[in-house]
Amino acid sequence: MTRYLATPITAVWVILAALMALSWLIGNQYQAGDSETARYVTVALMVVAFFKVRLVMLHFMEAKDAPFGLRLLAEAWVVGVGFMVLLMYFNPLTAG
Repeated sequence: MTRYLATPITAVWVILAALMALSWLIGNQYQAGDSETARYVTVALMVVAFFKVRLVMLHFMEAKDAPFGLRLLAEAWVVGVGFMVLLMYFNPLTAG
């Protein structure tokens, strides 16, 4: 049993669970804050979310052991999509 607890994948799972709890606490703490604080909290939570996506991609989808090109593509996807989501958050498209 202890050999399963000492694996890197277990450490990643614990980090993901801790980040989820931290995100929940931060979101709960600042849900009724002013507009400027809410923007900073939202950006922080999005960055944490995309970091979690990266951890899942690398460790659970095993992209860390993939050929260089595929790993580069996975890393670029996380950075690119994260950037686009933040860009859309700060510059929402308006209809009409």
